[in-house]
Amino acid sequence: MAGESTPGNLLVPGPAEEKDNASDHLNDDLPRAQIKRIVQRKLAALAGGTGAGTGTGAGASTSRPMTVSTDAVVAFTESATMFVTMLAAAASDVCSETDKKRQTINANDVFKALEELEMPDLNEPLKASLEAFKKEAEEKAKTKKRKAAENTAAAAAAAAAAATAAASPPPVEGAAVPMAVEPVG
Repeated sequence: MAGESTPGNLLVPGPAEEKDNASDHLNDDLPRAQIKRIVQRKLAALAGGTGAGTGTGAGASTSRPMTVSTDAVVAFTESATMFVTMLAAAASDVCSETDKKRQTINANDVFKALEELEMPDLNEPLKASLEAFKKEAEEKAKTKKRKAAENTAAAAAAAAAAATAAASPPPVEGAAVPMAVEPVG
C-alpha cells in the first residue's frame, strides 16, 4: 500500500499518489480569500487593535496593517484543509462507532472527535460559537415569520379595501355629485 494510515483512518498519500492527486487536491482547498481574511482579523485582534496592527512588542506600530504573503496564505489554506479533513474523518469514525446505522455527523460527534484528536480545549469555543449560531438562526426565523405575518395582514387590508371599492357602484357620467355648500356670510 503506497499510503500510510494515520489517526482517524486518514490515508496520507505516498510520493506516487501525490502526483496523481495534485490537481484534485487544489480543488479541495478552502477559499484563500476567506482564510486570508480570518488570519488578518485574528492578527489584528492579537495586536490589540481593530485594524490589522503589526504587533505589540517594543517599537511595534499599530498604524501599519499586517500583511500576509501569498505563500503564507497557501500554507494557512493547506493547514486548514488538512485540519478539516482530519476532523471530518475522526467525526465520521465517532459517528460510526456510536450507531452503525446513523450516517449523519452531528455536533456531538465533532466534540468527541476533538477529544480523540487531543484537542479538547477547542470544545468550549466551538460550543459557544454553535450556541451563537443557533440563537442568530432563531432570531432570523422569528423576524422572517413576523415579516410574513405583517405582509399577510397588509395584503388582507388591501384586499378588503379593494372589495369595498368594488362593492360601491361606479359613478355615472354626467350625474350630479352632491356638494356641501357653505353659507356666505
